[in-house]
Amino acid sequence: MLPQRTGLAAFMLLMLGTTLANDSPFVLINKATGFCLVKRSIRCTDVRWTTGNRLFVTSTKKCLGAQGKSVGSEVSQYDCNEKSDLQRWECKNGTLLALKDQPFYIEVKADESIALSKTVGPNNHLTITGTSSGACARTHREMYTIGGNSFGKVCMFPFMYKDRWYGDCTTFDSKEKRNWCATETKYEHERWGYCPTSSTEHWNRNIVTGAYYQVNMLSALTWVEADTSCKQQAASLVSIVDPVEKAFITGLTGTGRNKLWIGLVSNSEHGWHWTDGKPFRYLKWDAGHPLPHPGHNCALLDTAGQFSWQSSSCTKKLGYICYKGGTLPSPPQIEEGFCSNPWVPYNGHCFHLQRNAKSWPDAQRECRKEGGDLINIQNVEDQSFVISQLGYGMIRNVHIL
Repeated sequence: MLPQRTGLAAFMLLMLGTTLANDSPFVLINKATGFCLVKRSIRCTDVRWTTGNRLFVTSTKKCLGAQGKSVGSEVSQYDCNEKSDLQRWECKNGTLLALKDQPFYIEVKADESIALSKTVGPNNHLTITGTSSGACARTHREMYTIGGNSFGKVCMFPFMYKDRWYGDCTTFDSKEKRNWCATETKYEHERWGYCPTSSTEHWNRNIVTGAYYQVNMLSALTWVEADTSCKQQAASLVSIVDPVEKAFITGLTGTGRNKLWIGLVSNSEHGWHWTDGKPFRYLKWDAGHPLPHPGHNCALLDTAGQFSWQSSSCTKKLGYICYKGGTLPSPPQIEEGFCSNPWVPYNGHCFHLQRNAKSWPDAQRECRKEGGDLINIQNVEDQSFVISQLGYGMIRNVHIL
């Protein structure tokens, strides 16, 4: 049986893509002189980007820095200090390295010394060995911590713990032998968290669906940061697609009031949708939501009361829920059937949003030509569905029965 068509819906298209960043160590060389930027004894040594636009020398656990902000200032290795402007670098014109926000460039001199210059010549260009690319062809992947006491802050590399420098996550002193990092250089305030991995060992599993959930109630991240944190664990922000999943998440979050990011976002073209591409047919909006405010494009779960959703500015700092694995639950009987493109199924009907402005009689005629009719909104769930499909496009009024 084909679902009945009703003349209001939005066709939702989700473009999923990932960009793989190369954060591996590299050797920089100046082709004009044939000398490396960093040497240890007679061998070139690796550097890599690390927290705060710094270049970390992997063999010595030190950071590349300048002696001062003047022409001729020596560039050498120093104890890493995330507060020092003399250790912050940026790329210019592809193969130049300069002090960040300063007109001073690294120059490799004929005697193999390294210093700052204001002019640019062949001795200033630095490329990764075996390539024609500069240092910014590589990147630094900021890792958001899980658990611990840092509220989800990124790992600080390198960090010093018990008089030893660490350039990566470590299991040292971890009773669970679980990788962790500090979120401050010297560990003065003992701020730390676990490093993200693809393991589900410390996640909560739904034995019915096989899905895994991670609730980060003590974290304080923006929506984009929370989304990144989940992706760093080969997961995504959770999509709540039916009452059964809602009930499981309710049990995980317990009592008390928390506001947690979920994987529901909106844009002007597609309206509200789940970022992992799951069907958007189950709705649990709080009263008055989603708010028709520009910039309120991200949804959160309010764990007080009915565990409903609220639209919000994406820049708020909140906790979040990650999800991975499992299988989609079977759709309810009322969703069975087929809606041809660009119609979308909801509650046993097909909907299609026509954004072209028409009078009410013309709009009804157009719908009936398609074998449907103008929508008849009978309850708050129907209203929520309509609002969620509108997004923030240039539509002020919609005709209904």
